[in-house]
Amino acid sequence: MSMNNPGNNNKPVFLFSAGPRAGSTFVQRLITSGREVMMWGEGSGALNHILRSLALLRLTLSANPHNPLSGYGAEQFSNFIKGGTDCNQWIANINPPFHLIVHAYRNLFDNIYGAPARELGYTRWGMKEVRGERSTIDALHTLFPQAKFIFLVRNPVDCLRSIKRRGYRFADNWGNPLSGRPAHLHFADNWFQLAMQYHSIDFGFHIRYEDITRDKALVSRLGEYLEIAGLNFDSVATSRADWPELNNNDLTDEETRVITERARPAMERYASLCLWYKPLYL
Repeated sequence: MSMNNPGNNNKPVFLFSAGPRAGSTFVQRLITSGREVMMWGEGSGALNHILRSLALLRLTLSANPHNPLSGYGAEQFSNFIKGGTDCNQWIANINPPFHLIVHAYRNLFDNIYGAPARELGYTRWGMKEVRGERSTIDALHTLFPQAKFIFLVRNPVDCLRSIKRRGYRFADNWGNPLSGRPAHLHFADNWFQLAMQYHSIDFGFHIRYEDITRDKALVSRLGEYLEIAGLNFDSVATSRADWPELNNNDLTDEETRVITERARPAMERYASLCLWYKPLYL
């Protein structure tokens, strides 16, 4: 349970995975097993859309002559107050101060995730995402400066093999099937982009699936970082809960070659953390 940190209510947990089938559900269940943080699941990319709106509001408030979306909204609000709320002035982009908007967004997240978690008996909340963009992570860091961030990667060859065996279909941000090029090309580029973005972040807890599923000491360090005592590694590791496989298809040589070639720079960076348990490429 809690390590009695009075700031824990302001410390949600955000788990970002470099694409699907990287072990995010394993880590989600591991954290939830501590009975303090209720880790909610993915939102089909909704997190990106919600926080893009925050970025746009911030841009509307800004005064940047070089950006056409800069609306000078903060300046207009200030002038409106100074003018005694006289509406005979330019108020086209007037918006409330940014600190009030940030407060409202925090309340939004607490209403969606925090309140239901508390009703279930958890003192904190968190969520996972496999489509999280760097801008989304930065926005969450602004909203919740004391939040705990986890960045998870897995050998992309194993990820794609798992995807293939489960008939996973790639889609755009609104659920429309992607077309025009093979799925393994889309996956390789998406994994590379997310993995490189996560690797460049200088805060949070960076882990690989191959390590977290084998190393109890790493699980203990994760618990210390999250300020959770008693993550139940054994019960989660021995559980059979998973998305059922539809077939036992393996990757073709071409699919493996393309993935390793396109993802190689990011794979090499993550290999520097410690040795991969499986060779990434020969």
